[in-house]
Amino acid sequence: AQLPVTDAGSIAQNLANHLEQMVKFAQQIEQLKQQFEQQKMQFDALTGNRGLGDILRDPTLRSYLPHNWRDLY
Repeated sequence: AQLPVTDAGSIAQNLANHLEQMVKFAQQIEQLKQQFEQQKMQFDALTGNRGLGDILRDPTLRSYLPHNWRDLY
């Protein structure tokens, strides 16, 4: 018959390795959150309202357009 043996040193080392990996995963999650926020800001900057719809509301600019420019719409 064999006797079961518990290797406490190995268990402690495995626990330390798991804790180290968990810390690294938490750091990666924080980095991913920051990257996501940056990407969200870039997306909003590209798709946000910049007032381009008001460009033809300026009477000065409209005076430079041909008289039949409204027929284009």
